[in-house]
Amino acid sequence: MIAHLFEELAAKGTVRFAVRVRPNAPQTRLVSVLDDGSLKMDIAAPPEGGKANMELLRGVAQIFGVPRASVELLAGAADRHKIVKVTR
Repeated sequence: MIAHLFEELAAKGTVRFAVRVRPNAPQTRLVSVLDDGSLKMDIAAPPEGGKANMELLRGVAQIFGVPRASVELLAGAADRHKIVKVTR
């Protein structure tokens, strides 16, 4: 499903990708890969005060098996469409 992202992270040490989020979900999880290649994620936090963004970064770190400090939100802080960077 997202094997190409894991491969790029292993080869280059960093990977950037688009994420479409749905805040206020029951749990934080990867839902699917959309037709445009972006990831669709449910986020178990409200979109207020940066809570959903922090939960997104925590969730992405867990998926990729990296520390939270290795995940950065590059764009889309106030939007459902975001760009995330993961560094090994």
